[in-house]
Parts: sequence; C-alpha cells; structure tokens
Amino acid sequence: MAYSRFILLSIRNYVFHTKPKLRFLSTTRPIYYESVSQHANNVALIDHSSSYTYGQLYSVARKLSRRLVPLCQQQQKSTDDTHDKSSVQLGVLCPNDASFIVAMWASWMVGATVVPLSLQHPPASLAYFLNDAKCRGVIVGDDRGNDLIKTTLENNSQIDIPIVNIHKKNLSTKVTPEDINDDLLLSTTIDRTERSNALIIYTSGTSGKPKGCVLTFDAVQAHVDSMIKAWRWTKDDVILHVLPLHHVHGLINALLTPLFIGATIIMLPHFDASKRKETRATFTVDGSFFKTGDICRYDSEKNVFSIRGRQSMDIIKRAGYKISALDIERILLEHKDILECSVVGIDDPALGQKIVAIIVPKSLNNISNLTIDTIRQYSKQYLPNYSLPDSITILDHIPRNAMGKVNKKELARLAV
Repeated sequence: MAYSRFILLSIRNYVFHTKPKLRFLSTTRPIYYESVSQHANNVALIDHSSSYTYGQLYSVARKLSRRLVPLCQQQQKSTDDTHDKSSVQLGVLCPNDASFIVAMWASWMVGATVVPLSLQHPPASLAYFLNDAKCRGVIVGDDRGNDLIKTTLENNSQIDIPIVNIHKKNLSTKVTPEDINDDLLLSTTIDRTERSNALIIYTSGTSGKPKGCVLTFDAVQAHVDSMIKAWRWTKDDVILHVLPLHHVHGLINALLTPLFIGATIIMLPHFDASKRKETRATFTVDGSFFKTGDICRYDSEKNVFSIRGRQSMDIIKRAGYKISALDIERILLEHKDILECSVVGIDDPALGQKIVAIIVPKSLNNISNLTIDTIRQYSKQYLPNYSLPDSITILDHIPRNAMGKVNKKELARLAV
C-alpha cells in the first residue's frame, strides 16, 4: 500500500505540476486535427470487430455529425441570451470500440459537450446523469446500449430526448484523399474555443450524489500534453486498452492521448475471466467428453477409428511436421513493422501444406520492409526452419466476422 501511494504521488507531482506547451490554441483547430491530418492512413484502433485508420474514424464521425446538427440547433434556439448558446450536452452510451470514438468526435464537430455514460450503470443512474447534465440526446453504439437507454427513458417519462444509433455497418468505410484535407478538417468545428466545454465526467458519488466535472478543451489538451511527456508517447506506440471510458484514466490517459499523438489502440470488450459460454462449447452437451478438435472416421467393418486431421486451422501439417500457427503469429507480432497478422496453411502438392502469413503493416510507408525474405530472416531468430513462412500476403486489415473473430477458412482463400 505504501509503495502504491508513492507511485501515485510521484505520478501526480510529475504530471499535474508541469506546465505543458498547449497545442490547441486556435478556434479552428479541432483536437483530432493533427492525428487525422498527419496520420490518416495509420491504424488508430483495433477493436473486437475490425481495425480502423484515423481517416476512417474521422470520415464516419463527420457523417454522424450531420445527424446531430438538428439536436444542437434545437437547443440553441431554446436557450436564452443569458446562457452560452454553444452549450449542448450529448450523452454517449457506447461499448469499448470504434463507436465511442466516432460518437465523441462527431459530438465535438457540432459543438456539443460529451457526457460519457457506462453500460454498467442501471437505468436509475443513467436517468440521473442525463437529467443532471441536461442532455439533449444520447448516442448509442450497440443493441445492448439501445435496450438499456430505452428502458431508462420508459421508466423516466420526464426525460424526453432522442436516441441516435451508430450502425456498425457504417463504421467500415473507404477514405479518399479528398476526404482528408485542411479545409475540410478545419470546417468541422462549430463556434468553439479552447475555453469551450469538451467533457462532463461524473464522480463516483462516494460523498453524496455523483457530480459532473466539466473539462474544457484547454484542460483536456493540457492533460494530454502532460501525459505525452510523462509517458514519452510517440506515434509508433501501441496501447492495450481495458479500462472504462467514463473515467479520466480510461478516457484521457489511455484513449485521447494516443489518439492525439497518432498511436495505435487495441481495445478489448468487456472481459469475463470464466468465459462460461466458451467453456461449455468445448464439451459435449452432457459434459462427458471434451471436444479435442480432431476429425475422425469410423470404419464399421474393422471397428476402428482413424484420425483424419484437425478441425482447427491453427495446426498446419507441413512436410510431416505439425506446426502451430499461433506460435508463428506470436513471433510475427513482435516485428516492428507488423500491426496484425494471421497464419494459415494452404494445400501444397509437395509439402502437404505451406505456411502463409497474412500481414497488416503498421504503416504503408514501411511496406517495402515486409518481403518474404525479410520475414524469413527475422523469423529464423526464433523459429525452426520448418516453421518459417513460405509466402506472405499483405492486406490493409484482417477480415473478421460479426463476433470479431478471424475466419481462417475464409482468410485462406484470400491467401491463395
């Protein structure tokens, strides 16, 4: 406990007692400007369903912002002259995935203040936050959030606000150079200065009802600049994000900071250590037998079973060797120029199967460094010769199914 207190005090003294040089000094420079304009083709986020570049997140957020404009216009018309007419609060009830970033950026594009909400909150708590912050609408990112907010509104008739859904199919979009240019980036900020409100984050409520803490854009930027200095962030860094997004650490330290510098975030969904559903699926219905994944054939005449191979695509049979695709993937993911990879076995008349590595580069600028020769030379340091990739395929992302899992059977077709 004493050690933990020392660490926390050290971080507090280092981070909050510095005087960072603010970068967000112009009313026409949105907080996402630098990362989008300089790193549009770099991967910003990898979540449970796909990977997204900075350009993709910006493009989708811009489309969503058009749906939010009426909410802000309605509020501005109903606000009297004694109040800040740009003060519009929008709740964001999204899971830990791309939808949260899109909702946040889109809200800022229309001059709204973001109120992060949690899917773990019961309807009564959500109703309190929405009412206390005077939210004029709420953006939801999945069916769970949609059901939760509908229940909240049904149980609290005094809260009458629209629900804006982010459709998952719209998150994957192609970005052209025309989508990312200075004029367009600078035009997506409505009447806002560094003193305008960016976020309202609610406290835990340990000493009474939760209180909404208002953070202006210059406060957020000062925090981000301090974190970049304290943690020595660069655009080449990758962070594993497992924190809630309605608290400062998960929202600013682990999300806004890497997004500002142009780094990559790997964001995990809600984690269940027991994984009861997955565990049940590995056994037969009555629980008597464990499913090993081997494919067998029964010969009734001889009354014998024969093993025909593996159901799993993660075991590759090459030249008489049984090779783990996962072991190769772990090694390749350590390569400085590789962001994502998946290894599959492709039928080969001489070898039985050959090893193909499907690779997503961290940056298109470094794609020339990723050849079969350089990959084999790198892999030789860690793998036996029979486990080295026979060929590679370069993709801009690894396709995943609706559950966010890689379908290696489909992926193998792309590698042929």
